[in-house]
Amino acid sequence: MFLSGTRAARVAATTAIAALVGCARPPRLTADLVITRANVWTGNSLQPAADAVAVIGDRIVDVGGAADIERWSGANTTVLDAAGRRLVPGFNDAGVGFADGGAVLDHVDLRDAATAAEFARRINERAERAGLVLDRAFSVDMGGFPAALSLHRKLDRRRT
Repeated sequence: MFLSGTRAARVAATTAIAALVGCARPPRLTADLVITRANVWTGNSLQPAADAVAVIGDRIVDVGGAADIERWSGANTTVLDAAGRRLVPGFNDAGVGFADGGAVLDHVDLRDAATAAEFARRINERAERAGLVLDRAFSVDMGGFPAALSLHRKLDRRRT
């Protein structure tokens, strides 16, 4: 059965519009912020450094060379020239001081040492790695050990 002329024209127009909409590209995604000419530390051993970064909202969406990141720029993108300054991603302080938090990584963890001998072993091991000389002038949180524990007698008392 054939459609009348007007009805056929409507069906053809609707089909054409649906085909065009279905084939249309979605709008190009652009970054809110692009940082260029930066000395970017990536934290990725396969790509340890980069020149530019693209950010959407609170997320880094791309890291690479200036040419790679340029495609993220749009009419509403803020472009920041870092002029060669160092750029590091997302350090969230969370109340830990950057220097103090890093220094803790270099301390000897004695919280789970069960004996004075284990205390001494850990401290001596760390001191040896660092080339330190131990004497009585140090402070230790005894973490539940009796106050009378004479730890300094257990330590290797090397002097320079």
